[in-house]
Formats: sequence, structure tokens, C-alpha cells
Amino acid sequence: MDITVSSTPFQQPLAPGAAPDGTPPFTVNSLLADDPGREKLEQYVAGVFYAAYGATVLEYLPLLFSLQQAGGIQAALGLRSARREPLFCEQYLDAPLERHVQQEFGATVNRGQLMELGNLAGSMPGQSVALYLMVVAALEQAGITHLVFAANRSVRRSIRRCGFPTRELADADPQRLGDRASQWGSYYRGCPKVMLADVRRGVEYGMSHPVIGELWCREQPMIATLADAIRCQRF
Repeated sequence: MDITVSSTPFQQPLAPGAAPDGTPPFTVNSLLADDPGREKLEQYVAGVFYAAYGATVLEYLPLLFSLQQAGGIQAALGLRSARREPLFCEQYLDAPLERHVQQEFGATVNRGQLMELGNLAGSMPGQSVALYLMVVAALEQAGITHLVFAANRSVRRSIRRCGFPTRELADADPQRLGDRASQWGSYYRGCPKVMLADVRRGVEYGMSHPVIGELWCREQPMIATLADAIRCQRF
């Protein structure tokens, strides 16, 4: 399985007091493997990746989130705890992720503080960024310090526009996947990189941003519920 970010770009999101595109308010739900609605969400992710890259998604992260708006799924992403199993992105790295955290940010962490993001897909840029922002806020509340993911050129540009602090760790080299790389269609033409995000610094930046901070304050009850779901995956 590849833990990648879809081609839907991050953009400056959300007018204050409004949903991502001005339509009715959204809701975000968390889904484990056996939860009702999980299969439908997986089908949504598979459809977005196939349309974007001709990719075949064969596996999904343990905890998936859906953003629903106007009666349908508009965005999805998944998380995996480093404490429970090796992370897919670590296949691209020459050292365990916690060593990279020490090298890049000077922080000593345990694997229970690290998560991997993937299966990110969206119907429209606004919904994708809204879901990402909600999950970042929930990660910080759940005690997650750093987040790793693979991002292609367009997503890297969009992350920089959003202002979130990240570091590039390595190329996401498809040769490290062997025959499994072929299932991802044209994805690797976008030269993906393994990215490491400092969650706390990202939240500090978001709280200083008038639009993102307003979103987080308004949606705090929903963020707290998402944080509870993430804590259950940490341990």
C-alpha cells in the first residue's frame, strides 16, 4: 500500500463563519474497519485515486475520516499510529521515523507520538483542506507531535501556501516498493517526497491565522470528538 496524498491541492481555505465553499456546514466522522459506512468511504477514496492517477488502492489506513456536506462524502483521509506497526513511509527512509524527528526538529519522541497520514482524497479543494485542518487540530489535542506523509509537487506547493511547517525527508522512491509500485499508475510522475510535519507548530500557526483559528474555535466540539478517536489508536 502507498500512503500518498491525492492530487487535490490545498488552498487558502474557508471564509470565516462559512463552510469551505459557502455551502451548508460540514460534518467530520471517524470510521474504523468494521464501522457502518466504512466500505462506502473506501470506495470513495478508491474512485478519487483511480480518476487522478489510474491508481488501484488495495489497502486503507486503520482510522479513516470523512467530511460530509450536502448529504454526501466530499473528502477523506486516514491515519496510522507508528506505535502499532511500521509506517509505510518508513520504506522510503534509511532510519526509523523517530530518528528523523530528532534530526529535523531536535525533539525526542516515542512512536506513540507519531502518526502517518494517507488516503487523502477530495471532490473539491475546499473540502480537502477543511478535513486536513480539522484532523491536524485533533492530532494536537490527542498528543500526537509529528505527522509523516508523502506529497507530490502540487501538494507540496499548496502546503507551503498554507504556511504549515514541514521538512522534506527523502524522495518517495517507487523502486523501494518493487512490483507494488505499478498499482499507483501515474502517481510517481509527480515526484513525491516524504514530508514530516510538526503538529504543535502547525497548530500555533493556525491559531494565529484569522480564518483557520476561527474554524477551529467554531468547530471545537467536533475536533474534541475526533481527538478521542485518535487517542484510541495511539495506545
